[in-house]
Amino acid sequence: MLCLSRTLGDGMDEIVGTLIGRWYVTLFGLTFLWRASRQLGWKNTGIYSAIALGVGIVAENGSVHLGIPYTRYTFNPNLRGDEIWAFDVPLMVAMSYGFMSYFAFAAGRLIASGPFRTRAPKAWHELAIAWMLAVWALWVLDPVSRLGDRFYLGELFRYEGPGFWFGLPLGSQLGFALTA
Repeated sequence: MLCLSRTLGDGMDEIVGTLIGRWYVTLFGLTFLWRASRQLGWKNTGIYSAIALGVGIVAENGSVHLGIPYTRYTFNPNLRGDEIWAFDVPLMVAMSYGFMSYFAFAAGRLIASGPFRTRAPKAWHELAIAWMLAVWALWVLDPVSRLGDRFYLGELFRYEGPGFWFGLPLGSQLGFALTA
């Protein structure tokens, strides 16, 4: 029984660490649920979230183990036990795929449609702008995350080898362009 309660206690610590320790991602997630459920409905938001989470888990673990699609990097192993992990990636990293892609999608639709329509004249206009916004967001958020030890984020991950964009390799940027 002691072992079971310790396991449950550790699990609760990881849940709290995930939600409170990464409070900024939790706020993004709550905002995503609020906005996406209003636009897409709860069922479609759930389906969208499950697909995005799956893509996030596969892509992030693929890079950690094989260097595909973002080149090889590692997450700070000291975070284990403090957060929930999906294999070798903190769960919040994989979950953020849904938030980021939805915000890019919604903003792309808004910009492409203009002030007097709800949809763009052509669907590919929305897609192109959403893709561009998602990649731009990564160009800001990934360097901040990589340099997290200088901010409130703490050390999250590190890439093998040099990089041209605040220490991020070009392959990382190209890989995100493919998964965005």
